[in-house]
Amino acid sequence: MKAEVELRGVQRVKKAEHRMPKWAMPLVKACVVCLDGVLAAAAFVLAFMVRVGEPIFSPAAWAWSAEFVPYAGILYFAVPVRIVMLAYQRAYRLHGAFSYAHEAIKTFTAVSVGSLLIIGWAFLFRGGFAFREFSYSRGVFVLDFLFALAAFTVFHLTLRFVQEQVRRRDINLIPTLVV
Repeated sequence: MKAEVELRGVQRVKKAEHRMPKWAMPLVKACVVCLDGVLAAAAFVLAFMVRVGEPIFSPAAWAWSAEFVPYAGILYFAVPVRIVMLAYQRAYRLHGAFSYAHEAIKTFTAVSVGSLLIIGWAFLFRGGFAFREFSYSRGVFVLDFLFALAAFTVFHLTLRFVQEQVRRRDINLIPTLVV
């Protein structure tokens, strides 16, 4: 007796209609990383401007202002640290399931540890020999933490909301196999 296959009730598998191009997710991730860098720089600069009350650029030349020069080295360190900490916390993992609470916790952890590293850099390094006698304003670092926490949390939760809206249109869905 030979095995026979019943094909009447079987439907053909349809190809996914709303698939994203292969270049879309790397482009989105690159844009998110760039925007995170802008947010990190903006949080630090805004914290300096609010606490110290001085401009960051010199009115006479295309250079940092005399008040901001000691903080410029910290700014150059702060932006990569914030991005690396967000990457370490897997904030740039945009595939798979996600939770808003878990996203907020990842952002809080990345900003907190990043702020601790920035403070450690500022108060241990002190710009080498150039600013050895300079005393950084601690308020700048507190405000930087608060501004960065607010900006990154709002940005990443908004990003996840947009991702949820895109998934409702059957794009960037999570592959599932039901057995």
